[in-house]
Amino acid sequence: MADVCLYCQAPILVGRADRKYCDSKCRSAFHNQQRKDAFARTIALNKLLMKNRNILKKLSPEGKGIIRKEVLLRYEFSFEYFTNLYLTQKGHVYYFCYEYGFCPILEKGIEKLLIVKWQDYMANYQYNPWKKLR
Repeated sequence: MADVCLYCQAPILVGRADRKYCDSKCRSAFHNQQRKDAFARTIALNKLLMKNRNILKKLSPEGKGIIRKEVLLRYEFSFEYFTNLYLTQKGHVYYFCYEYGFCPILEKGIEKLLIVKWQDYMANYQYNPWKKLR
């Protein structure tokens, strides 16, 4: 029998010889803590992606719009993180945060973004990261 509960460190006085926790609450809390630690980076990234998505949604309520890059920077938008890509036939790349995406554009020397909402026809696109290696 373990001498103490793995979660609360209370002595285990009754139960099976191989018992590790004093009760089911401690067992559950212990495993929840383990899972939280293991997925901390994933949780942080999902939070950041949702923040990006909400910024794009807020700045494009109609589902499509053009906005200056500096506006997104003021909202602390993170351009490094996105959920998927869409490449148009003309070669433009759209970076999506869930169902809202943007395409960087240069208009009269000013950095802007074309914000769009995901459309059903975009699901037909298959990105091949090895295409340029051949």
